Amino acid sequence: MAKASMRQNPNPPNPLARVLPEPHAFLPASFDRADVAAGHLTAAGDWLYLNQKFCDICGFLPDELLLLDPAALEHPEETFWKDLCARVRAGAVAHASAETRFVRGDGRLVWVHVIATPVRVDPAAPAETMVLVVDTTQRRRREQRFTAEFAVSEVLGDAPAPGIDAPKVLEALCESLSWEIGVFWAPSETPGVLRCEATWSSSRTAALLRFASASRSRTLSKGDGAAGTSWVLGEPVMLHDLTTTSTFGRNGEALNAGLGAALAFPVFSGDELFGVMEFFSRAAYAEEDLQELRDTVGLIAQELSLSTTRYHAEAAAREGELRKTAIVDSALDCIITIDESGIITEFNEAAELTFGFTRADVIGTELTKTIIPASMRDVHIAGVARHLTEGAGQASGERIETTGMRANGEEFPIELTVMRMPLPGPAVFTAFIRDISERYESRRELQESNDRYRRLSELAQEGLLLHEAGKLLDANETYLRMFGYKLHELKGKYILDFMIAPESRSITRTNARSGFELPFEIVARRKDGTTFPAEIKGRAATFEGRNVRVATVRDITERRELERQEQRLLLERAARAEAEEQHRKMEFLAEASRVLGTSFDYNTTIAQLVRLMVPAFADWCDVDAIEEDGSFTRLGYAHMDPKKEAVLGSLVQLQLGLARGNHPIMHVINTGETVYVPDVPPGLTDSFATDDAHREVLRALDPRSAIIVPLVVGERVYAAMTLAMSESGRRFNERDLAMAETLARRAALAIQHARLYQQAEQATQARDEMLGVVAHDLRNPLNTIVMGADLLSELMGSRKSVMETRQLEILQRAANRMNRMIQDLLDVRRMDTSGLVIEARSESVSNLMADAVDMLSPLAAASSIELRICSTDGLTPVFVDPARIQQVFSNLVGNALKFTPPNGCVELCALAVGAEVQFSVIDTGPGIAPEQLPHVFRRFFQADKRDRRGIGLGLTIAQAIVEGHGGRIWVESKVGRGSTFRFTVPTIHAGAAL
Repeated sequence: MAKASMRQNPNPPNPLARVLPEPHAFLPASFDRADVAAGHLTAAGDWLYLNQKFCDICGFLPDELLLLDPAALEHPEETFWKDLCARVRAGAVAHASAETRFVRGDGRLVWVHVIATPVRVDPAAPAETMVLVVDTTQRRRREQRFTAEFAVSEVLGDAPAPGIDAPKVLEALCESLSWEIGVFWAPSETPGVLRCEATWSSSRTAALLRFASASRSRTLSKGDGAAGTSWVLGEPVMLHDLTTTSTFGRNGEALNAGLGAALAFPVFSGDELFGVMEFFSRAAYAEEDLQELRDTVGLIAQELSLSTTRYHAEAAAREGELRKTAIVDSALDCIITIDESGIITEFNEAAELTFGFTRADVIGTELTKTIIPASMRDVHIAGVARHLTEGAGQASGERIETTGMRANGEEFPIELTVMRMPLPGPAVFTAFIRDISERYESRRELQESNDRYRRLSELAQEGLLLHEAGKLLDANETYLRMFGYKLHELKGKYILDFMIAPESRSITRTNARSGFELPFEIVARRKDGTTFPAEIKGRAATFEGRNVRVATVRDITERRELERQEQRLLLERAARAEAEEQHRKMEFLAEASRVLGTSFDYNTTIAQLVRLMVPAFADWCDVDAIEEDGSFTRLGYAHMDPKKEAVLGSLVQLQLGLARGNHPIMHVINTGETVYVPDVPPGLTDSFATDDAHREVLRALDPRSAIIVPLVVGERVYAAMTLAMSESGRRFNERDLAMAETLARRAALAIQHARLYQQAEQATQARDEMLGVVAHDLRNPLNTIVMGADLLSELMGSRKSVMETRQLEILQRAANRMNRMIQDLLDVRRMDTSGLVIEARSESVSNLMADAVDMLSPLAAASSIELRICSTDGLTPVFVDPARIQQVFSNLVGNALKFTPPNGCVELCALAVGAEVQFSVIDTGPGIAPEQLPHVFRRFFQADKRDRRGIGLGLTIAQAIVEGHGGRIWVESKVGRGSTFRFTVPTIHAGAAL
């Protein structure tokens, strides 16, 4: 503690050369050698004189003390010096004495008894003060320690639990020893650690409250501060000046609270630490003051320890007695005590409940007449007598099973143990009896259960075994049959050597050691060495007091076969699903091919294909073509959502978008490579947009998976087909990609064929127009030639020579042939425009055939070919245009005569077939090759391109005429054996119905 503050005396005396006033000259001689501290104060309250004893008590040198304000000596909390001495000087009192505390120069506190007496040298002047001071510190501290011991004794005497009420002990010690704060540390649950159990403070200042709060939130280890050191040493520890102590862990907290000294002492209960008492004081202590304080707290600690030990011993004794009583009263077993005569002296509650007697009923009665059945009383009496004489028998403490009797005469099984009590005097026996009726019942149930288990185990389809550390103890018949053994062959042997194939022994051993209880599969081995798949499951159990494992073994051969069948079934299902998928794809491709082949207008075809693709193959689809001039045309588009389809159709920025080099459609058209994006990254379509409106359209379409395939026509990429997934959430895969490329190739072929067809149509139209013009323009000069030949023939008359006649005939035949060719050309044109005009009527079959022969006989005769007719009797008339049918005969017979060699034969036949008449023209020519048969009715087709005897329209016109009558025409031919052309026309009845 800091030294007391000093106030300068305005007129300080010189202690080395002082000349006292005459009236005070006696002071040095009177008090310098006195054992009492003496001092003289002037009327103003300044020191006039101080003896050496005063300086010793206050701890100041004379020159220091004379310069010091006398009021600064007293402790700040004391008021005697300041108030009472001032009243003495003022003459208010004649004499004053009291005990107070001085603060020494070294900061220590001393208790002093002060006597203040007024001195008047001059009656007219203010009184001076004579002060006598006696040091009472030792007496005061002894009194405090006696008070502390008494206070602790009072606390221990009043407390219901001595040594436990720590807060009151702290309060008593702090008040009696003038300590500011006390802390009780108790052992924690954590070994080697003390926790704060209680605190007490004599003051409610903020600094002390903070220190107490900090202490409550801390723990101390051994050697930590005064408390931890006291715990280690087992004796009181004093830190007399915290300002000079560096080992105290809470030094800063204590100094902030104004604390200067610390004291701690341990309290034991027997050999165990009960706790540590720790106290703090503002004042520091001198070393010479510590021994008595240590002795005091040592006595207090000893008293606390004795009180705690005594309390614990008494509590343990009481607890033991209560426990003994509780055990006897609450024991589940019956406890009955008898004397050597067999008289019952004790009968607990369990005995009352078991035998049906009350304690009052049986105390003092003979045991044999109460709970022993009549049939066993003689045996019981003989056993007790034998023990009394020989010291053996039923009183030896062994357990026996016998029969007891209840109050109602009912007999029941009991377990009995009789003990002779080791007490002096006459023999005393205690019988411990337990009702084992439930045990008997449990045994019976257990036996029945075992029997049932054995019967069930024999019927079980699973093998059951019991083993200890792998050594077989028991197994059921199913297990033995499964492995082909008898029980005696396996019992006591290691099952790993018998039932487990080598490849499964490691996992079986590991699972058994680890206690694995889930089923696992092994390869099992039979006695004959064959193996089979098995499933084994084990669990821990107790058998006859031993830790064993119970295992079940199941032959899973059938299950494995079922699994293989199931696997095959799954494979078959997968193959079937794959086949069905392929079938669906083939159907889809067939339908796409059908759509692609329905029209030679590729715009219509592509539009139909796009409709087919949505939604079966994609959520939306479009086909964009690039024309010869570089412009783009949308050939078709479709969307599964009609509203989105309108958006897709309004994509007016397409051409501008495709012009961007990074657009995927442009990439496909430029490179001919497919673009496949199974998952479209977010924001990808924004990079293709040409403006905000285009971007909004692309976002509305929201492609999430896309395929863009080229449509290659010839050597050039003609168009690109875009397939996209959006709303459906589906994604394209590699098979979809292959399908899309296949469809693109077929669509490209359809476009190519359509374009070729259009070109052919255009060429045919141009040719027909030209042929019409030519036929029209040639007919006039041809008519002139015919008329000129006729005129020459008439003018020449009979004067014509053979040569002239032959030339005129050749001219006439050439003109007729030319006229027929022109007529054929005109008929073909009519077929393409308004169609051939058919004016049907009833006509005899024989007449039709006769007219044909008459018309064509000269031509046949000129070629040395026989032309004949088959029988036509009985045929119904036909409904035909005779002129047109003659034209058919002319074309067919003329064609036959042209290819039949000389001396051959051409035959005309007719046959009724239902409501039709079938005409046949049969020749003996070379026949027609099989690959040419499908083309014979095509326009301008000629088997031999070098043959200039026709232009290849005869058969085409004949087909048109027959079909115009509602009939049909076909050819049958074999190379080297001739050809047969057949056609049908309706009979008169069928024709009238038409």
